[in-house]
Amino acid sequence: MPVGETVQFERLGYFTPDPDSAPGRPVFNRTLTLRDTWARLQAQGRHDTR
Repeated sequence: MPVGETVQFERLGYFTPDPDSAPGRPVFNRTLTLRDTWARLQAQGRHDTR
């Protein structure tokens, strides 16, 4: 995977490959986290997403 390309890891966020990556030993840097709306709604006692 080329350095600078962005990928999404499901339920974790968006990451980009690090230049220190090596074949068979990828290194990724997080560029954006995902908001956990479901956990916030659960904490408020709501179960719908409307």
